[in-house]
Amino acid sequence: MTSFVGLVVPILSLVTIQLLLARSVTCIMNLTNDYLHHECFNSEGKYQKGSPFEDNVNRVVRLFSSGDLRDGFGDASHGEGPNNVYVRLQCRADSYWSNCHPCLSTAIAGLRRRCPGNKGAIIWYDLCLLRISTVHAYGKVDYQNKFIISSPKKLSGNPALFNKETSALLENLTLKATDTNNFDGDSLVLYEVYPFLRRLKTV
Repeated sequence: MTSFVGLVVPILSLVTIQLLLARSVTCIMNLTNDYLHHECFNSEGKYQKGSPFEDNVNRVVRLFSSGDLRDGFGDASHGEGPNNVYVRLQCRADSYWSNCHPCLSTAIAGLRRRCPGNKGAIIWYDLCLLRISTVHAYGKVDYQNKFIISSPKKLSGNPALFNKETSALLENLTLKATDTNNFDGDSLVLYEVYPFLRRLKTV
């Protein structure tokens, strides 16, 4: 049986993910879709080409492809027993709707190229992340699969002040992202970056 519901991501996790993907204000405003990182979950095993598991993955991807992806999130599953697959898609808040579909296509192709035959894997691009797994994780925060994008520029000035401003930034982002007036159409956006990022850059 196939299920498809909008994913409500815990807020701090969402803000953190979006901030990590936003390497700079310029990157946020330009809809590039560079590859960022991936992880292959070797512990979940492999599937054969043409297998029921691969068929279930394709069914879920088609389900996402035919949806409007208006809120930028999706969880779906298909299959039974060892062939059950769980897929999670998260698009960056400024890449909803029409921009989310091309990123999904790029991400599934990227996973197949970088983790061929893996039943479990996750891949990050500028505009989205895609996770395929045999493990049901709906409504759960994934603390294991993460990465950090660091700036090649050295911090000048006062590191203590920078850390203080960073903490204030994350608190403000959380408040803005969880504001019940933060809607795009009928969907709660749960996303906020600008203009607080500009303040952090001046420290």
